[in-house]
Amino acid sequence: MLLAMATDQPPRVPAKGRIRRTLAATVLALSWACSPAATAAQATMATSPPAASCGPDIGGWTVPVPSVFSRNVPLRSMAQPGSRLHYISAATGSDSSGQIYFWDGSHIVDGGGSRTDEAGRLYGTDPMQPGAAVRRFRRWAYVAPRSGSGDIGSAGIVGPLSGGTRAGFPDWWLFARGETFDLAEDILSFVRERNPSATTADSSLMVPGGRSATERQVVGAYGDPCQARPRFIHPLIGFVRGLWKSTSTLRHVAYLSLHFDGHHRVPGRHHEGVTLQYHDAASVDLLFEDLWLDAAMVNIGGKSAAEITFRRALVTDAHQPEGLTVQGIYYQGGRAGRLRIEDSILMRNGFRADPTTVAWPPSGDQIWGVYNRNLYLQGETDGTRTGLFDSISMLGASGDQFRAGGRLERNFFYQGYVTMGASGGYPDNHGPTGSVLDNVLQRFVASGTRDNRGHPGWGLGLTSGAHGVEVARNIVTGAQHNPPSAALEFSPLGWYCYDHVYRHATRRNWVHDNIFESGGAAPIRIEGGLAGESPIGCAGYPGTGGVRENTIAHNVFIATVDREADYTLKGAPSTAAAVGTDAAYFDANAGYTSRAAAAAERQWPDPHRSLKTYLQSQGVAVQSADGFPEFFARAVQQRRGQWRPQWTSRALNDHVRAGFNLPPADPR
Repeated sequence: MLLAMATDQPPRVPAKGRIRRTLAATVLALSWACSPAATAAQATMATSPPAASCGPDIGGWTVPVPSVFSRNVPLRSMAQPGSRLHYISAATGSDSSGQIYFWDGSHIVDGGGSRTDEAGRLYGTDPMQPGAAVRRFRRWAYVAPRSGSGDIGSAGIVGPLSGGTRAGFPDWWLFARGETFDLAEDILSFVRERNPSATTADSSLMVPGGRSATERQVVGAYGDPCQARPRFIHPLIGFVRGLWKSTSTLRHVAYLSLHFDGHHRVPGRHHEGVTLQYHDAASVDLLFEDLWLDAAMVNIGGKSAAEITFRRALVTDAHQPEGLTVQGIYYQGGRAGRLRIEDSILMRNGFRADPTTVAWPPSGDQIWGVYNRNLYLQGETDGTRTGLFDSISMLGASGDQFRAGGRLERNFFYQGYVTMGASGGYPDNHGPTGSVLDNVLQRFVASGTRDNRGHPGWGLGLTSGAHGVEVARNIVTGAQHNPPSAALEFSPLGWYCYDHVYRHATRRNWVHDNIFESGGAAPIRIEGGLAGESPIGCAGYPGTGGVRENTIAHNVFIATVDREADYTLKGAPSTAAAVGTDAAYFDANAGYTSRAAAAAERQWPDPHRSLKTYLQSQGVAVQSADGFPEFFARAVQQRRGQWRPQWTSRALNDHVRAGFNLPPADPR
């Protein structure tokens, strides 16, 4: 039976318009809807989504608690150690009558310490669903962190750590659900109160950070969870933008249940949703949960050493009309950094044109380059703390790249390819450099796109000193667009390896109990080294553990190749005996001429399960060729209060795994 769910999807309006809408006016017009000139075939993809409703939630969300105020310090004093609770409503708030609230341990209280207003109405026991009596502010800029002089910091970034910033205090800023907040209009109106001639001002939702992991600063939503997330438009420089370097104090911040809509950005302005550059190891406990980053990419760079988590986030439609590189999430981390992406959904990011304004699937010049994708994670990794877990990545402009190594566990990929660098280059005693466990990778091939080949030859790769990486229980069917292709690849990737302090071979990796199928070449291949490469470089065989007990379609098991700039496959594919003295590493694998032949012998009940068959199993009428439009319509409705397990990686993976007679993935 098809479940009905409330929608967060806004109607699209001109960028210069002032946008005010209610949930009742929100109708989910499919964002891949065709242009007037669309063909009848394209028009069939406009599938009706479920009707709006609100039902039980799966739970498991972060539930922050404010810090209790101290009775030894006046409530309104800047030195008051308890949380300051700011409620903001663009529709009903007033900066002149808005009040700051506090927490007495069980109830919201006002500046006088009372639990009730003058009419005797309780302020409430849940800070995120307060009583109707709370007095709201109207503008973020009015209560935003700023320097002691009251001026907004340079370029919208939090000002000096004095006065109104309250860095290190567990303050909260909560925005009304179901409302739209224009950040450019907000701050410009605020600046004009001091400078009437001002014509522009930049703003973001940046805050300086809280006290500890249990006393965070919170930027989030309040109100009935059956209403949509508060929606933000026109950030000019980015919705959350921080460019601190070694002096950063950004730590202990949670952004919860917000919608960043970048479809209406001013032309030529940045499209970032979250931009955190050059952060040091003091930047810990940065949580982004239940965000919808809609045409608003994540850009974390400068070899960041911050510890960041994206949890139950939607990342869709990040694009760059000017033709520059764009990803849904880009990460360049230092070795001490950590990025975890958990239980999230990333779809159709990296295209040149806004996917909401053109027909789907993409065609022509919509893809600008091979670096445009849902995910592009690069850098070093320490202790395998970085990774992608229980998440979905579908139909990015190009396949996903994980050059940093790290962990890929229990994800569902519907992409042209995925490359997992699992790099390290460190001595054995530094431990494993990654893991690739219980993922499903099915091939998507766009039609008519400028470049949908990805990087030829890439599937899952163990490269650049990968050590101790376990690759197990993955289902990889058709990893590549065109041959030469490989479901799993061992290679030196020397141009990157030599950037590391240590130079060690790719070694002691264990590849077992996977199902691999390639697009016509070897499902597994090992590349030789570059000409003149040092013996202590990155080339090498898998090492102890080896490649064992995998099921291989297309019969050809291992090909040895010379690494050329064009990744050309040299010579005929060979068996394990031709790769040297390490044949024992490649034992007990079962090869078949096709997936159908493997299914017949291994008694797989349905090895051709897909996104489309999953939707049909849920009672969804699928009109499109592959089910992506129908899935997109439901996935973008996922949010707190409306989170549905049917549209998660776990459900998709288990559906496919059952077709191969495999049990559900163990979340461990």
